Amino acid sequence: MAFRGTRSLLGAATMLRMLQAAPVARPGPLAYRAGILPVLARRTYTAPADGPATPGATASSPLRDRLREDLKSAMRSKDKERTTVIRSILSAITYADKATGVEVDDERARQELRRMVKKHEESIQQFTQAGRADLTEREQAQVSIVQAYLPQAKSEAELAAAVDAAIERAGAKGPSDLGAVMKEVAKTLSADEAPRKVLADLIKARLSSLPRS
Repeated sequence: MAFRGTRSLLGAATMLRMLQAAPVARPGPLAYRAGILPVLARRTYTAPADGPATPGATASSPLRDRLREDLKSAMRSKDKERTTVIRSILSAITYADKATGVEVDDERARQELRRMVKKHEESIQQFTQAGRADLTEREQAQVSIVQAYLPQAKSEAELAAAVDAAIERAGAKGPSDLGAVMKEVAKTLSADEAPRKVLADLIKARLSSLPRS
């Protein structure tokens, strides 16, 4: 009997060591869908220079922090639409983490939001053409939630000021300097703040109006 007891104790101790040494599984999108955020909210990951992502210290991510806080608020207020959309955003960002092997930064995360906006806009167009006003309204409500986490478009006056500053920095003299000015503007304005086609048209107009030397 004593021998059996000793074997049981040794087995339990071995099992405990194995559990302690086992790597912690990376939380997947289902965890967000299931609403297990109180546990996972601060489980973030960093990647070593020569390997995949591993558990580490909390990285600075204002976008993720805002999403998690807004999700808690939506769940407390029983806002089902907002809860569903924010969970979808967090899931999309988690997929990006897995695809790259690291916790992506906020700018990379916003690319996922832009993809979501594009899909919603395509759905809105399809439902509108099909005469489904109910589904159109739902998609519009959802896309507005996603867009709230993207930088807002600049006004015409703000774009004009940014373009003029970029022209000066680039030392542009005429339309042939369009590419150089576009590069300068891209340093200060994101695609959300200034759609590239709108920006290009504005720069062309500004460059064409410059006095010829």
